[in-house]
Amino acid sequence: MVSCIRRIRGQGRSRANVPSVPVEAGIRIEWFEEPGEYPDGSSDSLRRPTVTLENPQVGDIQEAARGIRLAPSLLDLGLLEAIPLADIIANADPDDIDGDHISGVASVVFTAGGATLGRFGLKANVASVKDDAGEDLSDGRGDGTAGPSEWRTAPLWGIGLVRSVDPDAGFLHDGRARSIEEAILWHGGEAVHTRVAFMKLNASDRKLVLLFLRSL
Repeated sequence: MVSCIRRIRGQGRSRANVPSVPVEAGIRIEWFEEPGEYPDGSSDSLRRPTVTLENPQVGDIQEAARGIRLAPSLLDLGLLEAIPLADIIANADPDDIDGDHISGVASVVFTAGGATLGRFGLKANVASVKDDAGEDLSDGRGDGTAGPSEWRTAPLWGIGLVRSVDPDAGFLHDGRARSIEEAILWHGGEAVHTRVAFMKLNASDRKLVLLFLRSL
């Protein structure tokens, strides 16, 4: 799904519009390679998406923030639903008191029934606490109390089976990462310490980390 913020016409759009409703704009997604290097000299390359709206049928749509959002996995979401609200709030750490560089904040979303704690969307993590992943992963759009660069840290269970289900599946909220390794390298913000620690490992140890993740 390509998501767009607009001032007057709702929260987002996708390629699949209702047949009787005119398409608001065409969508073109382009990927740009950004080569990089590990401290040990090993090379890497990340791809950055750019979304362009073509033939707009709505006057203000070009001013909208835009980004790609994949549907979150539904695997074992019942386990998340079973976590008591009090436990989620108790584990929030907005001021990073524990010093782990993660200032998790309980994510509040707004529904027709009023404000509630977000548990399953892209803007609330496994304990329904949102984390700042850095400006490189910002899509210019917030949800509820979560800012544009704050994302749910998705559960890792089943991550090793993703490619068995869909060989072309991407990782992160917009599918930009073509591998688990690329997903790690995209993280900044509060996760930059984890990314740097991973990059400092030698090639053999990095392979062991990725092998463990693929075993989940």
